[in-house]
Order: sequence, then C-alpha cells, then structure tokens
Amino acid sequence: MNCTLCKQVIELNQEAQIRNDHVYHECCAMTFDQGETDDAFTLTN
Repeated sequence: MNCTLCKQVIELNQEAQIRNDHVYHECCAMTFDQGETDDAFTLTN
C-alpha cells in the first residue's frame, strides 16, 4: 500500500498509521497530525 502523503510504498516492516481512512507512514502521520495536508507539498504559482 502507498502512503497518502508522500505516495511512497509502505513496506511490511514499517508501521502504517491510519488517519481519516487514509494510510500514512509513521513520520508522515506526525506531519498530518501537526495540521499539514497534501496541499502543503503542492507547488502553486
């Protein structure tokens, strides 16, 4: 399965975190918990 935030594969030996029915790496879930979203990583002009 892929992380919703960084789009990278979550390996079997990594702990997956679930937030709002989406799956995240543990470190990405911490970013999500701090109020960051997908949009924070999108470059806009």
